[in-house]
Amino acid sequence: MVTPEGLLLLFRKDAPHGVRLLNPLTRHLTELPPFATVLTPEQRNDPHQGLRGEDFRVRGVAIADSSSTSTSTVVAYLKSPTTLAVAKPGDERCTKIDFDHRLMLYSTVPFAGRIYHATAIGIMTPETTTSSDQPPRMLTAVDTTIDPPFSFCSMSDSLHLVDNGGRELILVYRTVSHDEFRREYAVYRMDLDSRLLIPARSLSGRAVFIGLSRSVSISPSTFPSVTGDTVYLGFDCGERTKISGYHVGDGSIEHSQLIKHASWFKPSTLVDCLSWCIKSNGKQLG
Repeated sequence: MVTPEGLLLLFRKDAPHGVRLLNPLTRHLTELPPFATVLTPEQRNDPHQGLRGEDFRVRGVAIADSSSTSTSTVVAYLKSPTTLAVAKPGDERCTKIDFDHRLMLYSTVPFAGRIYHATAIGIMTPETTTSSDQPPRMLTAVDTTIDPPFSFCSMSDSLHLVDNGGRELILVYRTVSHDEFRREYAVYRMDLDSRLLIPARSLSGRAVFIGLSRSVSISPSTFPSVTGDTVYLGFDCGERTKISGYHVGDGSIEHSQLIKHASWFKPSTLVDCLSWCIKSNGKQLG
């Protein structure tokens, strides 16, 4: 599994569910305690969750506090059982972060030394400092139940947090128009001071690619095939065969330029090879 910072999370075969963090550029390996140490004895022995087969899965991982793996805090989102685990290199075991397990974490991204999670009720951030009287817990960075900017439906909608070039944290809300049954998109800028989502009409000239598991922001100066202030869709967004992008400034839709009979081709992320090179149908990147 790849973290948003580009590090690789490796599971060791020689130690049951042991974990290593690899920097592929420096080849530096950091040992972490097994995420399974957060599970209760009941969960360990339950054949329907616990540690058996595919029941124990890591669905997301990110790093807070520092870009250095020697001092960083690693937060992992485990699915089945739903758990947030936090650990630092040198820890003997992971610590569970207390949060409402009924909440689905739709998107996770590190930003400005913290980790943020998009949920149906707002943007949450783990408080990872630990002490004997204050275990890790989830804090609300933005509460969308107070003066909600949108009405979220888990059956049809999705939320995508994006670090927009280190300058700002962006939330893309993908929904369905119940009048016309077509996809619609809205972009918000997260104001960390006021703890509000502010409707955005630009992406500071950058382009954002969203997928159901990962989103990324890039500069059009690096990839001339993309247009600034545009949200592009990954192939795990079902409408990608008809729609390639959403222009934030005027709200217009960019229709898909996939070649005929090419909709079957679905490369796997970064976000689906920048949505299969956008305007070149895979013939060139940029």
